[in-house]
Amino acid sequence: MNGIHGPDFSMIQGICPAGWHVPTDKEWKTLEMYLGMSLVEANKIEEWRGTDEGGKLKETWIKHWVWPNSGATNESGFTALPGGGRSYEGFSYWIQLEGRWWTATPYGGTGNVKYVYRGLEWGNPRIYRDLTDRGFAFSVRCLKN
Repeated sequence: MNGIHGPDFSMIQGICPAGWHVPTDKEWKTLEMYLGMSLVEANKIEEWRGTDEGGKLKETWIKHWVWPNSGATNESGFTALPGGGRSYEGFSYWIQLEGRWWTATPYGGTGNVKYVYRGLEWGNPRIYRDLTDRGFAFSVRCLKN
């Protein structure tokens, strides 16, 4: 992360160890489709997508997630944990309720660049795909090159 300004994925090395990188939106979509999401669903943005693909990513039961942790099977082995996020003001939120992960994919033009992220929630087995600016802090999941 780049301090209070969020990630700067143009200088990506250092966020992940050598030989690893922050996955792109396209790489996330590849994972989602591997788990059963259709291409039409994978391309949707600013909404919950798929059916049970998020549950296939989430840690099972309620060790870290609050009850009911809907659809959690972790059959992918991803073991997504609910790290929540951090606001512009530095306040943490939604720990145990939601996990959000940055992608390395910017969206928008000069002066209004946002980044695509993914979200998982305790009461939903689907995956959220949305955009936000770099003022928030979310988790990063590194992918081997």
